Amino acid sequence: MPLTRHSSITSATMGQPISLQRGNIDPATLKLTFIYSEHIQDKDKVWHHVQDEQELVLNEHYRLDKRRGIIELLNHPFWQQEGLWRTADRREPLLYKGQVKWPQVIMFEYEHYTPQEVKESEFREGVDVTAKARLGYDVPKHVIEEPKPTEVPFDWEAAKLP
Repeated sequence: MPLTRHSSITSATMGQPISLQRGNIDPATLKLTFIYSEHIQDKDKVWHHVQDEQELVLNEHYRLDKRRGIIELLNHPFWQQEGLWRTADRREPLLYKGQVKWPQVIMFEYEHYTPQEVKESEFREGVDVTAKARLGYDVPKHVIEEPKPTEVPFDWEAAKLP
């Protein structure tokens, strides 16, 4: 089963689907990481820019449609967490008005099944068991049909014994 690793940066809005740019995602390899920046004041009242990250959990922070490669952020107390991340003078939730805003991003990394083109010389033969175990649904298995040997007519004249 051909699997490809893909990594990208995206923004998302709470409750609205966002594409991972690929279909047939292997959920066992999907990793979403929310990276956010904050300004933290130390004991000397000096502001420092700090970057933090949180690995997101399937069906807790987000929902996944693995066949179409679409995620949707779920309402979770994590998103209501507040930090001083835009400017050092005010606290805002991690999702500002329900949306990931700069400088915050969601990094995603996953493997996906790449369907192969079926040619006339190929046919479907059942289900790819390995792909079904990884993806959780049936993936057609394509096998190249061996060409049938062509029959050559027997040449009786050449076969005559002397």
